[in-house]
Amino acid sequence: MKKDIEDFFKEKKPWSEVKDELLACYLEPYFSKIIQTRKPVNYIDCFAGRGKFKDGKNGSPVIALQALRKSLRLTTFKEATTKSYFIEPIYTQELIENLKDYTNKEIIKGTYSDNIKDILTKARNENIFLYIDPFGVKCLPFSLFKFYNEKNFSSIEVLLNFNSFGFIRFACKVMKAEKSLIEKLDAILKEGIIDESFIDDDSIINNIDAEKELSEIAGGDYWQEIIANLQNKKIDCYAAEKLISKEYCNKLKNYFKYVVDMPIRLKLGNVPKYRMIHATNNEDGCLLMVQNICKRWELLGDIQSKKAGGGLSLFEETPENEIIDEAKTQQMILDYLRNYTTFISMSKFLSEMFNNLGIFTDWKSLQEGLKSLETQNKIEIKRNPYMTKTGKKSSFIFENRKNNQSVEIRIK
Repeated sequence: MKKDIEDFFKEKKPWSEVKDELLACYLEPYFSKIIQTRKPVNYIDCFAGRGKFKDGKNGSPVIALQALRKSLRLTTFKEATTKSYFIEPIYTQELIENLKDYTNKEIIKGTYSDNIKDILTKARNENIFLYIDPFGVKCLPFSLFKFYNEKNFSSIEVLLNFNSFGFIRFACKVMKAEKSLIEKLDAILKEGIIDESFIDDDSIINNIDAEKELSEIAGGDYWQEIIANLQNKKIDCYAAEKLISKEYCNKLKNYFKYVVDMPIRLKLGNVPKYRMIHATNNEDGCLLMVQNICKRWELLGDIQSKKAGGGLSLFEETPENEIIDEAKTQQMILDYLRNYTTFISMSKFLSEMFNNLGIFTDWKSLQEGLKSLETQNKIEIKRNPYMTKTGKKSSFIFENRKNNQSVEIRIK
C-alpha cells in the first residue's frame, strides 16, 4: 500500500497532537534538568520532516526548539552548551525556512541510519536525546541501539515511534500468510486506524532477505513465532500487536534500564496506530515520562470520546484497554513491593515497577492506592522531612528533590 508522504503534512491530525504533546511536555523539564549537569546537551530529531504542517501547526522540530529556548531562558546556568540536529532527506529546504528563527542548530540532508553515528561520535561524554519518529518501520535498524549503548555518553534517552501493527502487516506478507488474513489486516487499515505509516513497503516485502531484514528491525527473530501463531489462529491481531510490542521493549531493555510505552489508538479497543516508546537509564526520567503518558492519555481519551459520540469516562481503562480497578492497583503494588526486603526509595520502586509491569493505572489512582495501603497498615512509608514547617506530620507520597523531600517505602 503506497501513500504520498505529502498528504501527511497537509494538516496535523489529532494523534499527532498527542504524540507531539508527549514530546513537548517531557522536553521542557528534561532540558531544564539536564542543562544543570553542566555538560553539553545534544537534541537529535532523526526524521525531522518540514518543521511545520501546511495548516500552520508546529511539527516536532519547532516544538523541541521552543522547549529548549524556554529552558535556556529560565536556567541559572547561563554557560549551558546546547546543539540541535535535524535529519531530513526530502524536506530540507522547507525545514531550513521553518527553523530560520532558531540558533545552535544543524540541518542535515540525508537519512537517520546514514548520519546518526557521525553525529554521536562527536558527542562523547555529553548528554543525548534522540527523537525517532519515522514513516513506517523499515528505517529502524535495531543494531543502532547497541551502538548507542557502547558509546560513552553522560546520558542518553530515546523517544521512539514504533509502528507495531505495521510490522505485523509486513511480516504476514513476507511469511506469505493466507489471503483471508491479509484481507483482514487491510480491512483494519481501511478503517483509518493506520494510514500515513505505510509508504512504499515493497522494498521489504520483495526483498530476498526480507526475513533477515525484519529481524534486524525487531532486534531478533521472536516475531516469526508470533506471526505463525497469528496465521494458525492461536492468537488474533490484537494479541499479536501486544506481543510484538512487549518483545520489542524487552529487547530495548538490553541497552536501557527503563523502557515504557504508550499505544496511540483512535478508538478504545482498536489496534494502536503506533506506540511511543521511551527508553532511559535514569529513574527520574522514567517516572516523568510515566506521568506524562498519563496526562496525554487523558487528551487521547478526549479524542476517542469525540469519535465515539461522547460518554466515555477518562481513565476507565489504561492505555492497554484494561479496566482500572482500585483493588487490583493496590494488589499489584503490594505484589511488586515483595521483591524488596528492606526500605527502597519511592522513585526507584515506582520506576522499576512501571518498567516491568507497564502502565497499569493512572497517576491519581496510584497515589490514592499508596495512601490507602499506608492507612491499612500494609505498607510503611518513611518521609524526610518527617514534620512540616507548621509542626504537622508530613503526608506527601512522592519525592521532590527541589523541595528536599525524600520518601522510602517497604511492605509490612
